[in-house]
Amino acid sequence: MRQAHIVVDLGYGDQGKGATVDYLARQTNAHTIVRFNGGGQAAHHVTTDDGRWHKFSHFGSGMFQDSVSTYLSRFMFISPKAMLKEAAFMEKIGIKSAMSRTFIDMDAVIISPYHQAANRIIELQRGADAHGSCGIGFGKAVHDSIVNPQFTIKAGDLHYPDLVRQKLKLIKESSWNELKSLFDGVPLHEDASREFQGCFVDGGVDDFFMEIYKQLVDSTHIVPRTFWAELLKKDGSIVFEGAQGVLLDEWHGFHPHTTWSTTTFENADILLEEGRFGGKIVKTGVTRAYSTRHGAGPFVVEDADMTRRLPEHHNSTNRWQDNFKVGWLDLVALNYAARVAGRMDHISVTCLDRIHSLGEIQACTGYHIPGGSEYDIPLGTKDMLKREEITNALYTVRPIMENIESVGALLAHIGRSTGTPPGILSYGQSPKDKVLISDDLLSLATKQ
Repeated sequence: MRQAHIVVDLGYGDQGKGATVDYLARQTNAHTIVRFNGGGQAAHHVTTDDGRWHKFSHFGSGMFQDSVSTYLSRFMFISPKAMLKEAAFMEKIGIKSAMSRTFIDMDAVIISPYHQAANRIIELQRGADAHGSCGIGFGKAVHDSIVNPQFTIKAGDLHYPDLVRQKLKLIKESSWNELKSLFDGVPLHEDASREFQGCFVDGGVDDFFMEIYKQLVDSTHIVPRTFWAELLKKDGSIVFEGAQGVLLDEWHGFHPHTTWSTTTFENADILLEEGRFGGKIVKTGVTRAYSTRHGAGPFVVEDADMTRRLPEHHNSTNRWQDNFKVGWLDLVALNYAARVAGRMDHISVTCLDRIHSLGEIQACTGYHIPGGSEYDIPLGTKDMLKREEITNALYTVRPIMENIESVGALLAHIGRSTGTPPGILSYGQSPKDKVLISDDLLSLATKQ
């Protein structure tokens, strides 16, 4: 029986996609994890029953299992240096042969060192108006792939070193010209100046990365589009792993604090349609039992006391992202994310153990406009100015909080807000801490 499980985050990221993907891969004996959006800025944390832990960035979060492969689709943006470094770490913790178990669509985009440096410089120069970059060059690479597709480096190009060198030269020149036009005569932030010097002035960058690209070609499988259709014919389960979250979506998130990526089910749907998949498709949205945000942008339910009471060991403050913020579950934002995402079969609810430890449960059931009525997040506009108006509104509204009598009542609220029943409950980090409560998911698991 062929199955495709698609996992999408219904928040601002960090909702537990990695652990959900790992669990589904184990329960359904998946043979492949498919990355269908985003890039190496993903930070999907998985803890095994024997206590090993890894933050999956380029690789599928089911790779602790030796029988599982990763497929990086054409919607993926790859940072080869970071990918090789991640694979080396995975080897040390017992995840063997990660690179040789990885298949890359020839049209997946390569993020160049010039994209990364330019992205960092621009974000650093924004200062207090930072958009929320992760500092790997993803946004700049997406922008260039649209504006300057003629010198975008695709994975398939890596077989042709002369072509890659020519494209690197063009990317460097274009990025240099853009930075000069933006900041000519403007003092650079100290870190931005260091980035500029190291990448655009000092020599040897191209030679260094050409060697990195050769290692990627030699150690993975860069495959043609026909490979995808053949992969979908394979018996068993495929798990599609989304990156970031619906509330950061390029068209439906709150501009400008968004990602240059479609974070809904859309790309996975396109890939399945292109491959003429004939099996069962199951869509799972993921939410924590409370709300979180890591990075700049509005966060209506932010609660300093909850942030203190629920410290985040895997999401510390870093050079590019703001403090990790916590609040009670925002059912308004969750409802909006569910409306954006569309049909779902199940919800995976994570971190229920952490909510239980607090001795109380609350949830945000509405937004109040000071001096006015309640506010609901509108759907349907891709106009960035209108999206920014929504962002500004979210900075002014106040949460309407409600006491929730039990975890069961909270799960009922989640089901009503999303129009979708909870299917997986997570009471801890490892697979043994998760419970299937959906008859549909149970039947799929027991047939393996």
